[in-house]
Amino acid sequence: MLFNRTLTRMALGASLIFLAIPALGQGLRGLQLFAPPEVSTVGGPPKANEGFFFSYEGLYWATSAPRIVPVGNQNVPTRDAYYGLEDSDLVIQTNTLDTGFLTAKFEPGQRWEIGRIVDHSGWVLSVTQLQDQDIVFSNQNVQMVVDDPPFGPGPERLLDGVVGHIITQNPYTDTPVIRPLPLVWDTLSGNNSTRYWSIEWMYIYRPQPTHHNSYFEFFIGPRYFEFDDSFNVDATGGILSDSMWNTNAENHVIAGQVGARWFHKTGRWMLSTEGRLWAGLNCQNFTEEGVLGTLLPSPSEVHADFTPLLMSPMAFFHTAFKREFNPGVELRVDLRYQLTRAISVRAGWTGMWMDRVARAAGMVDYTLQRSAEGLPAGFGLLTDQNRQNVWINGFTIGLDINR
Repeated sequence: MLFNRTLTRMALGASLIFLAIPALGQGLRGLQLFAPPEVSTVGGPPKANEGFFFSYEGLYWATSAPRIVPVGNQNVPTRDAYYGLEDSDLVIQTNTLDTGFLTAKFEPGQRWEIGRIVDHSGWVLSVTQLQDQDIVFSNQNVQMVVDDPPFGPGPERLLDGVVGHIITQNPYTDTPVIRPLPLVWDTLSGNNSTRYWSIEWMYIYRPQPTHHNSYFEFFIGPRYFEFDDSFNVDATGGILSDSMWNTNAENHVIAGQVGARWFHKTGRWMLSTEGRLWAGLNCQNFTEEGVLGTLLPSPSEVHADFTPLLMSPMAFFHTAFKREFNPGVELRVDLRYQLTRAISVRAGWTGMWMDRVARAAGMVDYTLQRSAEGLPAGFGLLTDQNRQNVWINGFTIGLDINR
């Protein structure tokens, strides 16, 4: 799936560039790309470039970590469990792991821009793509609190099991003692992956230069981007060995945006700053699939001591969809150096902030669900935990033609 998405995005970007390059080439024929730059101030300060333009930037950006939550139930902080028959064998379990190990990590990417401006108006098409930000984790001896609600006349719980036997007066019989069993994973490992790409088209309006010979450009147009997050876990050992659960949160944002750019050129140097402000509709898709206790005996088999009596291997799959308002802002600052009449190199910084974005790690409901028929249904989705803010920022370095 990820490979197909990547191919689709690359094909889209290549198609856009392929369609624009012939016109760009026609517009650049008279530019004398490798002619010396015109830096003389005789006849007035240098004017802003006009015609077709193209720019490419290599990115080195980091995406902020998701909100820190327990790897375990967020609403039930503790759980009583027993390692034996006596009251002294009681332990109060807590979540010993949270998502604090998910940190911001810099990854490369690229941004292409193609456009045209003549006199006071023009357009620009921009495509941005970041390489997947993957964080791999592995932890040992992890206690996890799950909400194991009671059911039935007992009432019974899914993680109840035999912790020992009381010998009766008849030496050939005994009475099993059933109590909640501790949930401790020998190893809990997996990865968290974050993906971002965007495409935007904007109309440009460029008024007359200021009296300091600085220029402003104003933008307006549509923007579409995807921010996808996945949290994948493999857990081995313990009473539910072996288990796994994969949670995905996809954010598809369709937005309208406005923006502005200010730039000033002195000799071969140009300082440029620009900003964008958008408001959009975030169409969120959630999926969760997994299996708990693949090594548990089937219902027809005898359950050994310290094995959940009412559970057998439990597979689950959940989907959900929500819509959210998504505001955001993007800021860019860069410094350019003119190599030839039409070619410049640049280095700078970009930062983006957006709100009401879903992150997968905080959406796992660590409750042992039961279906409408009363059968176990695995973990669930916390669809109300779908509003986090995200900060993406980092360095850029690139090449401009006639910009």
